[in-house]
Amino acid sequence: MESFENQDQIDIREIFSLLWKFKIQIILFSLTIGVIAFFISLAFPNQYKSEIVLSESNLINANQGGNYNQVSSLARLAGIEISSSGSRVDMAVEMMKSLSFFEKFSKNYKILPALMASDYWDESTKQLFYNDNIFDINSSSWKDSKVSRNGVPSLQIAYERFFDRVEISKDRTTNFIKITTLHKSPEVANYWATSLVKEINEVFKNEVIEKAEKSIIYLNEQIRKTNLIEVRNTLNGIIEEQFKLSMTANATDEYLFKTLSPSYAAEKKSSPDRLLIFFASIFISLILSCMFVVFYSFNTKKN
Repeated sequence: MESFENQDQIDIREIFSLLWKFKIQIILFSLTIGVIAFFISLAFPNQYKSEIVLSESNLINANQGGNYNQVSSLARLAGIEISSSGSRVDMAVEMMKSLSFFEKFSKNYKILPALMASDYWDESTKQLFYNDNIFDINSSSWKDSKVSRNGVPSLQIAYERFFDRVEISKDRTTNFIKITTLHKSPEVANYWATSLVKEINEVFKNEVIEKAEKSIIYLNEQIRKTNLIEVRNTLNGIIEEQFKLSMTANATDEYLFKTLSPSYAAEKKSSPDRLLIFFASIFISLILSCMFVVFYSFNTKKN
């Protein structure tokens, strides 16, 4: 038993002796890898992050008065939606992730040049420069066939690149929505985040106004067709709710989502963390080089 313990002690001492013997080579190798990794990281452009936190607007629930349940039940029987905010947040999150929403969003806010052809961000002049081989900013024309089809950027390629840089998530505990955007330009990252919120609010707002207006026209036609006072009163109550929805939607730009924490153009880069890359590379190189020295020495000794 003692001989085995002594053998273990000898092996451990021998390992430390080997590492000490090759310490200069190990340190130089690790530092070299760290420096190489650091300079490689310089080839990657700085990325700036913007975040915006949202909650569901209380404007929908504000329209739900005391007789809301009775009136809304009758409205649903007539095929008319008054308000159902429970699933709207989930619907909005999924809609923002859809290809059809991205197509409309990209056209309305003209995000494709910054998304597909950005070259670098000049921090001193606060200006984003574009890759002339991909996009000619003077003529607003696309050149690279890899990202465009017949002079128009590929929608699916643009969609994939956009959601490589954009994350939309919902906290199941608080029901808050967080939108995170990354770009070489902090101005662009901030613009994307705020524009996404503006667009989704506009989509739901216009949808509610359009449905309310159609419902009012339909209900007025039904009132003209009946002489029953109770039916007329009920239909007038539904019309009143539709007017409330339409007026509420027209009165605000934050119909569905209310901004809790607005996004800003970041002053400091989010990535890459070059110091972390440098020290992590040194640490990993130290471990690997120590393992190599030990295994190589013992294999050589065994042979």
